[in-house]
Amino acid sequence: MYARLIAEKLLNHKLTIATAESVTGGLLSSSLTDIAGASRFFKGAIVAYSNELKKSLLNVKQSTLINHGAVSRYCVREMALGLMQKLNVDIAVACSGVAGPDALENQAVGSLFFCVIVANKAYDFETKLPAGSRNELRQLFVQKILQTVEHILSEIS
Repeated sequence: MYARLIAEKLLNHKLTIATAESVTGGLLSSSLTDIAGASRFFKGAIVAYSNELKKSLLNVKQSTLINHGAVSRYCVREMALGLMQKLNVDIAVACSGVAGPDALENQAVGSLFFCVIVANKAYDFETKLPAGSRNELRQLFVQKILQTVEHILSEIS
């Protein structure tokens, strides 16, 4: 539902979007490309599951990973900024989190960090969803991100 609303807003305003994903492993971009006509608003995705790819493809600083970890608001902000630079889009969405089964970097299972950059403004989000299975959490993460992106687009349009 949210992906369709996002698509309508992007198409109406002739905006483009891209995603940089870690915890969702491409599910976020898949949700957007499920919409017919996605090629008119969706530029692409970078699934940077490893820290090496976060650094090399998205320009995440080594110091950020050391000081704050990959599952942090600092990391997703740098991922979103790197995505904007690499893919030259109007809207960049980046996410990282913990889908389990174990905690990671002192973050509990269900922790989600994401950043949305639109109109040169960055919106940072941190949430904790109830623990569930790994795949349930990843789907919930995607829905939370899409809901938030749709809300941001509604506010600015």
